[in-house]
Amino acid sequence: MPCILGVQLPEGARALADRLSVQPYRVSERGDPVGRTGRVYDYAYLSFDVSDADFDQLPQQFADAAAFLRAHEADVRALAEAGEAVLDFGHEPRTTSSGYVAVVQSNRLPRDLVRLAAALDVTIELTLYLPGDEDSAVALERCAA
Repeated sequence: MPCILGVQLPEGARALADRLSVQPYRVSERGDPVGRTGRVYDYAYLSFDVSDADFDQLPQQFADAAAFLRAHEADVRALAEAGEAVLDFGHEPRTTSSGYVAVVQSNRLPRDLVRLAAALDVTIELTLYLPGDEDSAVALERCAA
């Protein structure tokens, strides 16, 4: 689930989720435990799957997100009114044909997606996930050298 819609609100996540036609895959209330860390959430949070496209399929994530916003416009509007709604696109760095991570990378957001998100008061975020395997770490070190 590289692309999600996350909504942070003061409280009432479960009650809000019950009123929506689209259902979150995660609901956390203020005071709920954060895994096994011993900490608790300072806020309520809802998470929604927006795209099944993989981390290397950013254009498809953009298209899926626009479709999601259109299909669930009323729900997204209600979520944004209740808290801070953030559309988060998880992606991985592009590599050169030699296997090196490209030093400069840019990603252009489609105008229609930006317009839809802005009209619904949704923030857009791009989250870069660096590769975690040993070969990728070596490639990153070479790139930085």
